[in-house]
Amino acid sequence: MLSFKDVEISFDGVIILSGFSLDVAKGEHIVLTGPSGSGKSSLLKTVTGVVVPKIGEIICNGKELTSETIQDVRKMICYISQKISFDAEESAEEFMMLPFTFKANREIVPSRKEIEEITKVFGIEYSSLKDKKMSELSGGQAQRLAIARGLLLKRDIYLLDEATTGLDHKNRAALIDHFRKSGVTILSVSHDPEWIEAFENTVDISESHENA
Repeated sequence: MLSFKDVEISFDGVIILSGFSLDVAKGEHIVLTGPSGSGKSSLLKTVTGVVVPKIGEIICNGKELTSETIQDVRKMICYISQKISFDAEESAEEFMMLPFTFKANREIVPSRKEIEEITKVFGIEYSSLKDKKMSELSGGQAQRLAIARGLLLKRDIYLLDEATTGLDHKNRAALIDHFRKSGVTILSVSHDPEWIEAFENTVDISESHENA
């Protein structure tokens, strides 16, 4: 489903990851671990096309990632970061609907019922929150909305970068439970012991770098 072959990532001539190879099977969930600066988040971003490997190959659902195929690959994936970007003046509803204004997602615009159901999973009463400005929400609320929005995209592959940041135990458990039942393919980065224990299949990215 998702494969990395001898991937090398460098910034300003400094190699942060080299010789990295990994196969993520359909429906599998692999958690990338390792110290800060070892290249975990950068590796996730290579799949989105934001970071371009100096060397190596990335294959997503049988399609090699190139400048010509990146738009097709982006329709298969959803990247959720721990740092949520938004316009402080936009409403929560505008934030939720933003991805569905793009041409690639106009055919999968969720219904109000779908939005209310998925946000309720994470303890959010959407009808009472939708008209509030994003600047009025707590960091945890913004994080939960971003996760719910990502799930509404119904992608085959989810790239999650410290997705439990800002979530309390109850909402962390809800997120874990949802992804356990979803059957989607997941590659995540996490330092959260609860998240790591829940999915067990871990890859220490620093060991790959040391052995390269």
